[in-house]
Amino acid sequence: MLRRLHLFHRWAGIVLCVFFAAWFFSGIFMMYVEYPSLTRPERLAAAPALDFSTTKLTPAAAAATLRAGDFNTVGTPSRNLALPIKQPESSPENPATFRLAQILGRPAYVITSGPAQPVVIFADTGEKLGRITVAQAAQSATEFARSLGAQPSALNFVRTVQSDQWAVSAALNAHRPLHLFALGDAAHTELYVSSTTGEVVRDTTRRERVLNYFAAVTHWIYPHVLRQFPDAWSWVVNIIAAAGCIFAISGIWVGVLRTRRRAPSVKSTRQRLVRWHYLTGGAFGLVTLTWVFSGWMSMNPRKLNPSRSPTTAQAAVLASTPATLTSFDALPVLPSGTVEERIGSRARRQLFDGIH
Repeated sequence: MLRRLHLFHRWAGIVLCVFFAAWFFSGIFMMYVEYPSLTRPERLAAAPALDFSTTKLTPAAAAATLRAGDFNTVGTPSRNLALPIKQPESSPENPATFRLAQILGRPAYVITSGPAQPVVIFADTGEKLGRITVAQAAQSATEFARSLGAQPSALNFVRTVQSDQWAVSAALNAHRPLHLFALGDAAHTELYVSSTTGEVVRDTTRRERVLNYFAAVTHWIYPHVLRQFPDAWSWVVNIIAAAGCIFAISGIWVGVLRTRRRAPSVKSTRQRLVRWHYLTGGAFGLVTLTWVFSGWMSMNPRKLNPSRSPTTAQAAVLASTPATLTSFDALPVLPSGTVEERIGSRARRQLFDGIH
């Protein structure tokens, strides 16, 4: 039995050792190389100042035009899906949050409800923005580049993607599909423009793209061909992590059995080296086991840990009468230089997350 267990451990180790070594060293890379993203400070630094001087539509009036059918699409990295119909499409909709933004040079309300993709309503005319065209996306990409001091003279439309290696995150589901543009600068910057709001939602450089193949793509097992299917990706990561734990335990147990075997009192140099091999292997095996197990638990297999987001009932415990967008029946009055205002409707009071 010991021999079989030893052989099992040996061959399993050969199969997984390279993989886990890459996992380990890619984690070191991740300490110095971040996955491509457009952070909130970066986005707001490039955002145009809000000009609501031409506004004719109050938030309440904008909310009154919304219907359940406006929020009928949810984005995924592989495709957009229709949400199940829970009420007639013509039913009024009370959205969760909205923000004030300058979209395509016009004041607009960007309104969200549940997991559905957002709806943009222009505050000057009440017009609802449809899907962003390539020409409109190019306008946004050009303005974004200029705000950063770049000269987008060589701006080039690459393609429209549902997702790709650098835009597979669920954080971009609200904006799919995405229009991809190459900026043509020295850093080989590429910009992703939302097809729902027309805003630039991600930027990458060639350095980020190359280095991340040795960092996040390897460490998170993030090849796009797999990661575009979140359930399959989660299943693969869970299986590999569980297998790593089993093999680490088997290796530690083999070491325990080996050290318990009686050896001649006179030991050769080779015997001493073999004994130290098993002792140090057992010690590092414990480190490896805890490392792999903690990584496995970060995936929250079988939902062992509850969600970090409160349920509606939990949030209601700390909230008073919920505010609704129909409560905001006055035109926005914004300080000079404001680039965004975000208002949450389900809150204890009116919550303004303004950036000035």
